[in-house]
Amino acid sequence: PTTTGAAWWTRSARRRREREERASEACEPRSREQRQGAVTPMRIVYIYQYYCNPQMAGGLRAYEHARRLVAHGHTVHVITADIAPAKRSLGWRRTVDDGVNVHWFSVPYSNNMSYARRIRAFAEFMVLAAAKATRLNADLVFATSTPLTVAVPGVIAARLRRVPFVFE
Repeated sequence: PTTTGAAWWTRSARRRREREERASEACEPRSREQRQGAVTPMRIVYIYQYYCNPQMAGGLRAYEHARRLVAHGHTVHVITADIAPAKRSLGWRRTVDDGVNVHWFSVPYSNNMSYARRIRAFAEFMVLAAAKATRLNADLVFATSTPLTVAVPGVIAARLRRVPFVFE
């Protein structure tokens, strides 16, 4: 019984050592060529109703996310609402923020609006974003809530384009 126990202990230690070696190899930094070769550039449609760039007041999470995707070689099209309460304009406006293509449509929104008016703004953006997203070529459709209604244009565009959909 003692030799069996010793043999088991030796095999167990050897397996543990092999697992640790594989784990350490997996954590070793890859060369720049390996990292760049691993990424296939994609066309990403990013739907977020409240996108802000650094010149605007608001959260920059979506801007940073999109900018970093561009830095990794992807083409990113953000579909968003221009919520400024200024004079409303019809039609899409396009800007480029650090390589990120941003498509704006004026959909005024404020927490001071009535409940019904806010619901209308969400629905309006949902319809406009779905129409715009289906016209853009994409390998991936990515939607970030709030509000939850941004999932609808993402699902529609992904299904019509037959591409993956990520809802965050």
